[in-house]
Amino acid sequence: MAIPTNHERLVIFGQSQNNKLAPALTRAALRHAWQSLYRHLTKLELSGIPFSLDHVFRDTLQALESAARRLAKKYITDVTHHSSSGATTPPPALNPILKPLLAANFLPLPSDPPTIVLTQPFSDALEAAQQ
Repeated sequence: MAIPTNHERLVIFGQSQNNKLAPALTRAALRHAWQSLYRHLTKLELSGIPFSLDHVFRDTLQALESAARRLAKKYITDVTHHSSSGATTPPPALNPILKPLLAANFLPLPSDPPTIVLTQPFSDALEAAQQ
């Protein structure tokens, strides 16, 4: 049996060089990409729908966006609950995996709702994939 190459180890096990885990965002992107690839290949096999790697890429980015927005909404809920409970501990921090994808902004006035804004590079990638 052959020893997996670095690329195979990354795809199969989520490991980078020296058997360390790859960054969390890389592992998440690979999971979503495999799921999308499998779904599109199944559509090709069962329904004869033409396969397009562009659709796999688009679906992967959309899945990452959806997952990131869910984590950001949970973060906003946690911060809001923390501030309304009068806790003396520091508020929870935004998950660092989200930094390349989006930001959750709390506006200066308490009556203004927090916003979730995609980073420019991720927004550009999504827009390009949808064309």
